[in-house]
Amino acid sequence: MLGDTGLVVDAMRKASRFLQRDYFELEHLQASGSKTSSFCQKACTKVMHTLHDELKRYYQTIIFSSDEVKSTNFSGKAALVETLDGLGNLERALPFFAIMVTIISNKDGEIVADKAIINLPALNEIYYAEKGRGAWVERHSSNISGASRVRVSGAQSEQDAVVSGGREQMGKAFKSFKNVRFFDSYTYALTLLVSGKIDALMLETRMISLAGIQLLLLEAGGSTHEKDGLLIASNFKLHDKIKQLLL
Repeated sequence: MLGDTGLVVDAMRKASRFLQRDYFELEHLQASGSKTSSFCQKACTKVMHTLHDELKRYYQTIIFSSDEVKSTNFSGKAALVETLDGLGNLERALPFFAIMVTIISNKDGEIVADKAIINLPALNEIYYAEKGRGAWVERHSSNISGASRVRVSGAQSEQDAVVSGGREQMGKAFKSFKNVRFFDSYTYALTLLVSGKIDALMLETRMISLAGIQLLLLEAGGSTHEKDGLLIASNFKLHDKIKQLLL
């Protein structure tokens, strides 16, 4: 990864380091029946503050809300932050939660995504894409380390496609496909898509991460289509077929 991507990754790791500890602590709390929502909200706030302090060293503009994306004027580069997607999973000690950071540039009034990084703290995985350099995953475990290139699947049949989506899209997905998965974390589902483990993803458009999603899919050999607040992502072979079913 390029130097400034490494700086963002380091900031995300610092912000999420305590989440690994909290995740294992929450596993033990499940049996006690204790309410964990307040605990996790505090964790989310801590992630946001730590990320802000770390990223502020490199980027003057840091945006944490979809509502602020269009209304914030900036020059040079800015960081878009999805603070903690999959918070409900963290509350139940499920490992499908993530932090996503997209670095965008304002080039003569055109907003362009330069980098997109997703950190899955409980799984010790970081997915990232740099414009023109492909999409990659770094796994850190007892027997796996280093970066590997990732690409979308080569699936061609929409009937056999494995599809995921947001909560609001599940009804439409079940009507159109027989292999549907729901993870309650669109960023986790996105990592499965760019690594070829699922074949299509549909979700509500979120401005805080739209540019990053599009960059990750492009660099992983996939395609996206956004219309009326719905984003559809898949490989190129399935894209038109899935659009016809869903739009």
